[in-house]
Parts: sequence; structure tokens; C-alpha cells
Amino acid sequence: MSSFRLAHLSDLHFSDVDFDFNQFFSKRWVGNFNFLLRRKKDFQYSHLDSLPSILRKQGVQLTLISGDLTCTSTEAEFQKGCQFVKSLQNEGLEVVVIPGNHDHYTKEAYKSKIFYQFFPSQHENCSWNLKEHQIATKHIQGSWWMILLDTTLATPLFCCQGKFSEELEKNLKDALSSLPKDAQILLANHFPIQGTKQKPDLQRESALLDILKKDPRIKCYLHGHNHRNTVLDLRKDGLPISVDAGSTTHKTRGSFTLMDCQERGVSILPFFWNVKKSSWNPQETTNSFNW
Repeated sequence: MSSFRLAHLSDLHFSDVDFDFNQFFSKRWVGNFNFLLRRKKDFQYSHLDSLPSILRKQGVQLTLISGDLTCTSTEAEFQKGCQFVKSLQNEGLEVVVIPGNHDHYTKEAYKSKIFYQFFPSQHENCSWNLKEHQIATKHIQGSWWMILLDTTLATPLFCCQGKFSEELEKNLKDALSSLPKDAQILLANHFPIQGTKQKPDLQRESALLDILKKDPRIKCYLHGHNHRNTVLDLRKDGLPISVDAGSTTHKTRGSFTLMDCQERGVSILPFFWNVKKSSWNPQETTNSFNW
């Protein structure tokens, strides 16, 4: 029997507010203004101090961070994200990271793909390059695989959408065709899919949904963006189980998720930050799914 434990974190939103006048020539001033006015009181980064040790003690073998490590995609913010990733790696944890809309926040950041100056775009024995192809595959263990998507794009002011492009659609179909017929797949993307939000945040979402419905090997869809820890069984609609890790650094509802992946199912256990106890505590019940 092949099984492994995955930790799913998201939306860390490391901030380093920039008062440079040049920010007013890009979208960055919107992000900084929003952070100072509203989001600054919503995030508490000290939540993360105990996480590396907790995840190691929980027997985590792989950690996924599903985007939005930064607020406005500055180098200083990415450096803070790197420091946190290194703190996980120093505990012997393997970490994979995909970008969110805040990680390609400005046109300049998107054009230069600054995210990939700090985090890898390719994984071992994978011909796909996340930076170049918007997709990467990773063999985890046994029949389990992970597919990573980058659906970010530079957007106008007050917009936070991603796009499942025509090129990515083709690449995802090609990647799926290259995986074993008995593969069990975790698909990671920053943006949620239908059923998790009334208004889609992903352009060409219908094309992605069509692929998800046609390939039963895709067991779980892992995402962030909503800042609400949620586990939804969408199989009645022909879709995979949807898992939102929430925002791990949120001051009052910080969260992450542990997933135990076995041969014939998954068990999903959310952890939440307890403000009164200043500690991470698991949800009372585990979500278990079999197939």
C-alpha cells in the first residue's frame, strides 16, 4: 500500500510596503494602499513560526503552497517568502510552490516572471517548465502525481482574475496523456473552480472544467485565493474534491490542511489558528473520501 501525507498552505501575503513614487506608475499603489488600510490588520505572520516544527512532527512528506506568497510582488516580499520556505526545508520538508495573482501583481512583475527568480519552475524528471509552459508534473509516490498550474496574468486595477489559456489547455491535455493510466492526480492551481465561488475568478474556466470532468484520475483540486478553508465534494457534478487551504497567515482564521493520500482515498484534516490559545489546532472531524 502506498500512502503519503501532504500539507497544503496558501495565501501567506508577505508584505514590505514600498513608498517609492514609482509605484504610482503601476498597480502596486493599489496593493499597498489596500494593505495599509485593510489587510494589515488581517494578517499575523508569527502564526508561521511554529509551523515547520509542527509539520515535521505530523509526518508531512510534501508541502504545497498554492500561491500569493506576496502582496505586491516586490523582491523584498519574495525574500520573506523564501525565508519561510527555507525554514520548512531546514526541517527536512520538501516544498513545492505555485504563484498566485499577487505574485505577478504588476505588468512588470508578470513580464519578468519575477516569481521564478525565487522559486523553481521545473521539477525532477519533468519535461514541463512552469515558467515556460504554465504547467509542471511531479511524481509523488506510488500511483500519486501532482500537476502544478500557473494561471496568473497581469490584470487591470481592482481586478484579480487568472486565465486558463488556450496554450495551457493544450499543455494540460498533453501532460495528462503522458501520465500512467492508473495515476491518481492532485491538481494544484491558485484560483478556485465552479462550486467554490459564484463569480468565476478564472477566465476560460469552462475549458478547465471540461478537462476535469473527462479525466477521473484527477482526484483533488487544491487551491487558495478565497482565504476560506473549505473542503467540497464536487464528484456529484463530475468534478474532483476541491480543497481550499485558506490563508495561513490570517489573524483570526488562519488555516492550513493536512491530507493523507492512500491507494483508494484521501483523508483531509484542516488546522485552524486558535487566537485564545495562540496555537494551531485540528478540526474535530476528519473529512474522508473513498473511491
